[in-house]
Amino acid sequence: MKRRAILRALRPGLLLLPLSVASFGAVAAPVARVPAIGDAVLGWQLTQARVRKAGVTTTGPQGSLTAGYVVEATARAVNPTTPIQNGTFEIELNAFSPSRDMPGQKAGVWYVQGDWRITKRGITHAEGKARHSPSLVNGSLKVDLPFNPATGSGLLSAQVRLPRAPQGGHWASGSGTFSGNERFEGVMQIDAQVWPEMSSAR
Repeated sequence: MKRRAILRALRPGLLLLPLSVASFGAVAAPVARVPAIGDAVLGWQLTQARVRKAGVTTTGPQGSLTAGYVVEATARAVNPTTPIQNGTFEIELNAFSPSRDMPGQKAGVWYVQGDWRITKRGITHAEGKARHSPSLVNGSLKVDLPFNPATGSGLLSAQVRLPRAPQGGHWASGSGTFSGNERFEGVMQIDAQVWPEMSSAR
């Protein structure tokens, strides 16, 4: 009898227990989520190009190779979301044309690859030497052409890559195109992904 009396006395509390747990869960603070990586379009207009180094061209049994061809141009951002609004564009190119058809390469075609960077105008020595300088953006370029850009002329549309790294002070990566002439006067545009903590930075 005592046992039944005790259970009857406890029953109202037991009935309220699930409700109390549910209510506690409803008012608990939600777990914070990491925001998604932001998308951004980076772009520069490149003008006033000049050849800084003519490079060296050698010809052998396999074909012709031009190495160390360096071009410099003025870079101006085409929108306010682009890091480095005013700067200097520089690219160093290597171009190879096989003397005969090879796997993945055809005779008469110039296979061009290069590394480029954009440096903020008026960059200080310390900024230039910094490991992750907010005053630098760099990437790579690749294009197949019917002419050697170091010695010939013509229009080109090249693939551009922005590797995952601090770019202009923000962690970012992406890919895009450069459209212009062999002196790299034209427009470079990159569809980039910006890491969450940097998505609202300039």
